[in-house]
Amino acid sequence: MMQLKERVEFITVSLETCSFIEQAANYEKKDFISKLLKILPLVYLKTSLLKTTEFNYEETPERFVTEYDYERIRLSVAELLGSSDDFLTIYTPDMQLSETPLYITVSELLADVYQELKDYVLCCQYNDEDVQSDALNICLTGFYEHWGQKLLSIMQALHKAYYNGDDDLDS
Repeated sequence: MMQLKERVEFITVSLETCSFIEQAANYEKKDFISKLLKILPLVYLKTSLLKTTEFNYEETPERFVTEYDYERIRLSVAELLGSSDDFLTIYTPDMQLSETPLYITVSELLADVYQELKDYVLCCQYNDEDVQSDALNICLTGFYEHWGQKLLSIMQALHKAYYNGDDDLDS
């Protein structure tokens, strides 16, 4: 059984991250990026300390984040980041099929990470440890397969914007 301390720390950082992302419109661009550069490594660390276990149910846990919720987050972050939203990447499966570099957006990747964390956080509201455990397994599997790399790509793009030349951060 996973240690309770690691699970509590993961749910805490997940909840804080989701709440912060939901409030993106209330921040200045520089402050938003600065806070993300501090909290996202913590999400990565706390996630990497956990391990999957056996599933308790055949059905997957409920998913809560709707397409509307996802788009609301994506658009809010895209509007705030402006010119810092787009970046080139080589860390995407689509790159194998492309002869030219691919642009992706921080806002889309962040919305993907948000969706995974928020679905887990909302499953934890059930007073059923088996549902919570299965939801954590889904979240961890997603981390291993896709959103962990997305998290790293977000941090790389935001680091570049914050420290290496996004002119509108100085205003």
